[in-house]
Amino acid sequence: LENNPRRGDVGAIISSFKEFGQVTPIVVKDNGDSTFTVISGNHRLAAAKQMGWTELACIDFDGSDKSAIAFARDTNK
Repeated sequence: LENNPRRGDVGAIISSFKEFGQVTPIVVKDNGDSTFTVISGNHRLAAAKQMGWTELACIDFDGSDKSAIAFARDTNK
């Protein structure tokens, strides 16, 4: 999601994934063209990619683009 206001600690997330696995799913919005936009969990996705993971638990955000942006802002405070 463009203009993500948070700067996460991917290294800390990698450490957490190694110890606990993925406990919290990422939230994605279907773009309708076989791609998805991450609404919440960009840093978890980056950590998973660095670890070579090819699958993550996801929740599909079923709302408008405007509400997805509002949700992202709310969860990234």
